[in-house]
Amino acid sequence: MSYTLLFALLLYSIQISVAKLLPIAESNNNAKHTFANTLLRIYKETPYETIFVLENAGKSCLATNVLESSLKIPLIRATDAAAGEQLRTRFNSNLLTIVCLSQAQMELKLLKMLAASLQYRHQTRIVLHFAEMKPTSALLATTRDFFELNYMTNVIGFYNSTHYYRYSPFPSGNWKLESANTTRFYTPLHQLNLHGKIFNTLPDQILPRSMVYVDASGQQRLSGHVGYLMSTFASKYNLTLKFVHPVTPGNIIHLTVLFDYVNNGTIDLAISLTTASFNPTRVYPLLSYPLEIIEWFVALPCSIPLEYAEIYTIVVTTQVIALLTLLTLLFSALDGIIKYLFHKRNENFSLFNILMNENMFRGVFGLSVLIKRRTVVSSKILYIFLFLLGIFINNMYSAYFQTLFTSPPLQKEILSFDDMRRRNLKLMFDRSEVQLVREALGSQFNETFRNILVLADTATVQSHRSLYDTSYAYTMPESLWAIFSAQQETFERKIYCLAPTLKFFGLLMMGIPVAENSFLLEPLNKMIMRATETGLLLHWQAMTFIDLVATGRFSLKVTGNVVEFHDISLKDIEFPFHLLLIGLCLSSVVFIVEVSAFKLKIFHTKRVLK
Repeated sequence: MSYTLLFALLLYSIQISVAKLLPIAESNNNAKHTFANTLLRIYKETPYETIFVLENAGKSCLATNVLESSLKIPLIRATDAAAGEQLRTRFNSNLLTIVCLSQAQMELKLLKMLAASLQYRHQTRIVLHFAEMKPTSALLATTRDFFELNYMTNVIGFYNSTHYYRYSPFPSGNWKLESANTTRFYTPLHQLNLHGKIFNTLPDQILPRSMVYVDASGQQRLSGHVGYLMSTFASKYNLTLKFVHPVTPGNIIHLTVLFDYVNNGTIDLAISLTTASFNPTRVYPLLSYPLEIIEWFVALPCSIPLEYAEIYTIVVTTQVIALLTLLTLLFSALDGIIKYLFHKRNENFSLFNILMNENMFRGVFGLSVLIKRRTVVSSKILYIFLFLLGIFINNMYSAYFQTLFTSPPLQKEILSFDDMRRRNLKLMFDRSEVQLVREALGSQFNETFRNILVLADTATVQSHRSLYDTSYAYTMPESLWAIFSAQQETFERKIYCLAPTLKFFGLLMMGIPVAENSFLLEPLNKMIMRATETGLLLHWQAMTFIDLVATGRFSLKVTGNVVEFHDISLKDIEFPFHLLLIGLCLSSVVFIVEVSAFKLKIFHTKRVLK
């Protein structure tokens, strides 16, 4: 009897315990399904392709089997024992991250691993699962500081089925408690309105990308097509750009210096463009979409008219002298043969008379010649042809000389660095850029730029180039050449020209440097694409040229005095003067030889007579 009562009491106690545990189990089961439904709602907002769960080793906060069966989406689990560095390249960019946190995790070990895992993808949607209870204010404050430091914006936190925390990053990070039943979007696009958040920046003031000038009211204005882009970007997304230190108009900061500022965190983004072509592993992750795809040329002084002294070297060439000498000898020989055959004059048919027949020499140049009153037909025909040849040569040279002197031809174009060396034209190069080119060209650098490279600081190069100093050649990005080309349209003649065969690089993709993991990158990329496809970029480039002219940075007139004509100088007649001097010297030598020979002949005759 007593055993039956004892068994009944035991059965009754078991039933009571089961009755108490069933609501708890049912509650936990409902919570798991509620969380899965929440993830499904997030998926419907913006689909994701992978779920990445990060939790403590040996302590799971999620029923992953429920997630897999409810969502049918690949799920990857990782623990705090995994190496965060190995997780970077294993997932696609479109993923949802779930991090299991507890009240004891004030050191945020899992979040630090997450930051390393999502390098350059910190805008991934992040769900914090507070597994134990409602998070404390201390834990919320610690996570807020962490997210603000690591540029994480799309974060929500769950601790029960009815409420959740949403992280609002702008203007300063804070947590807001939201109702799950009334929420429309779990992860709204916070970047659409940055609520005036301040971002540090600096302009490079390298034309035509950015320029700072003071307007009539005394306020500093930002110009340049990159400057206009950043101003429009700040206006559209309601952010504030602040210079980290006072900027002086015209004070140039090289793009490599600004990139280092972005890289070390001094500024959030640069009002400048740089390229990843030289050091892609270091530069590419910190660049926006390309705003420019350009070539990098060498700007040379355009070919100018030849000096008058050089025109003689064109007309009086070795081939011309040889042809005139040949014609003179030919007519002299024919004249000597005719006189020998028909007039029996042996003295005319001698080597000396053929070489030094001044009568034929004058005839070849169209001057007067001595002709016998009565001569044979062959001699007349010879002199007729001599007359025609003289007229042709005389008139041709006269017209040729006059044309060349009134409209001198242009110097030979420079098409290679060897041509620059022959012309003794130096290339002024920015010393901040020379190392990039040296690394790109490698062993060919020294030979390519042998004896033509002049290094200078950025401001000096910009000043000489903008003042059209033709003493040097300069590097010329394609975007800057558009400004110089438009300016030269108003000049009487072009001063700078591009040699199509002289360029450093044929394809440079130029982007805006943005801080690592910055949430500005995605909206800035969208702005760049829209500005490019709508033609705004071309409009900003045109406005930049107008600003340059309006502020006096560029002039529509040549800064130097254009000399159309100049008085004749000794240098202009240097070549004919040298020819005359050589002729006088040669005549003097011949005269002395003839006088000496004549005296020797007389002396010899007198001795014979004695």
